[in-house]
Amino acid sequence: MEIPVGEYLPDGEFEGEEIELAAREVAVYDGLQAANVHPGDVYGVILRLYDCADGYRVHELLWSVVPGRSAVASLYPEEEEGYGTYTEQEARDEWGLYFRDYFESR
Repeated sequence: MEIPVGEYLPDGEFEGEEIELAAREVAVYDGLQAANVHPGDVYGVILRLYDCADGYRVHELLWSVVPGRSAVASLYPEEEEGYGTYTEQEARDEWGLYFRDYFESR
């Protein structure tokens, strides 16, 4: 599967790359969160947890609920030269709050 990493501009154009990912989506979280920089700004977020052959990855799509702003798609963990994977424990520690049901069922 291909995972978008980059920026969706307000006009709908995507600037970034498609990362080829050999993985299985195992959990999804969606919700709203307030920004730390400007507490009045509210962002929508979708997180997808992927089980890969060598660990876990998380794809994040983050957008402002205020019209006319761009959205950002990220893949974690980021490393200096590309993208790595989390061990199960690292994924639990970093993302367990969002994927509690998945990790508790393991």
